[in-house]
Amino acid sequence: MHGVDVFLSHEAPRPFPLARVRDAGKTPINEVLAAMRPRLHVFGHHHVYRVAERQRVPSIGLEKVGDSYLVFDGKTLAHQRLTI
Repeated sequence: MHGVDVFLSHEAPRPFPLARVRDAGKTPINEVLAAMRPRLHVFGHHHVYRVAERQRVPSIGLEKVGDSYLVFDGKTLAHQRLTI
């Protein structure tokens, strides 16, 4: 698949260090990012807000829905994090 704007996944790409785990990310997510080259990747699972770049793709980890949410610009995909 090509021409994808936003790729949503449950899991994080590697590396995704957490306090108790050296790397909680999953290699297949990196492989999909490298092959698809979406404009943006968003994932949940770990409930940690984090912005990084993986495989030259901006990748954003989401917090729990009760903690914050993101507002995106539809053209640029820039985002703003709003806490609850």
